[in-house]
Amino acid sequence: AAQLVGRLREPGAESFISLLERFDDEDTVTDPVAAAIGHLEWASRLSERRRARAVLGTARLNWIRRHMPDGRSTADKVLRRLAIAGCYYVLEQSDALHDAHDERGLDDDVAVLEAVFSVLRSR
Repeated sequence: AAQLVGRLREPGAESFISLLERFDDEDTVTDPVAAAIGHLEWASRLSERRRARAVLGTARLNWIRRHMPDGRSTADKVLRRLAIAGCYYVLEQSDALHDAHDERGLDDDVAVLEAVFSVLRSR
């Protein structure tokens, strides 16, 4: 978690930590990756800049889906929790940058996905 948060700018890191503290196993969506992709698809229709960010975010989510830790070992459980929390971060519209109200609204979402991708990839 420290490695992931260390890769984020302060507002995004604070929002991610807040979400991670509230997140528990009861809050799961059936398929958090699909839900996050759906949110990016919605946001991509708001502007060209958001569309470009959504394409990158969706690519990261598809990679995360293919490499999602199984949760058998303790380390895998932590990594799985971080990956799912990253999906919930994307679903949160009013995080560090509001997805619909700011032209850069998906920048923090994609930064979180980039951080999750980097951490999972380095394991």
